[in-house]
Amino acid sequence: MSEPLRILTADEVYAINMVDLPLIVNSDKLWGWWSWFAMGIRQHTHGFYSHSMVMERPGHFVSQAWTLKRIPADRYVNKQYRLKFWQPTMWGVEERQRFNTAVANALNQGRWGRRYDWPAIGGQLTGLRWLQIPRRQICSTRVAQFVRATGEPFDVVQPNPEDLESYFKDHPDQWQPYGVYDPNLLQERRT
Repeated sequence: MSEPLRILTADEVYAINMVDLPLIVNSDKLWGWWSWFAMGIRQHTHGFYSHSMVMERPGHFVSQAWTLKRIPADRYVNKQYRLKFWQPTMWGVEERQRFNTAVANALNQGRWGRRYDWPAIGGQLTGLRWLQIPRRQICSTRVAQFVRATGEPFDVVQPNPEDLESYFKDHPDQWQPYGVYDPNLLQERRT
């Protein structure tokens, strides 16, 4: 029987250290102006998450928004977002280094190489996953690119956040949930 999913507080997210990294993070915007867009992604993919990113340094996420960039964790660790953290269980030093190198190389691309692939969203919505601008990424395809750099045979083409979630769940020998940050669950736990 698997252990219950650990509910993380904001302090616990900020306390994640290098020993636990890297982590894949699926997120969802619970409310606010962009929440309608997040809800559309969730409904289309029949999932709980609308965005994917990575945590490869304590207190920061690498996220593909308008451009790929490293941002402080407090951008997502607040009452507007739910976050689920996945940890690779079989990666050694070499796989972690390849992952981090792929992230660093992507961050070092020029401005145009780090831009978001808006046509790919249309491709995801219509089932035409091949529809994209060459060498551009959406959040979940970027995360898949980093995972593939380790040598892991991640074979989902143009994945969305729910595809990543399914892949991790289907490979419990390689991936384990590290925890969930969810302001609603934290509120319930306090009451």
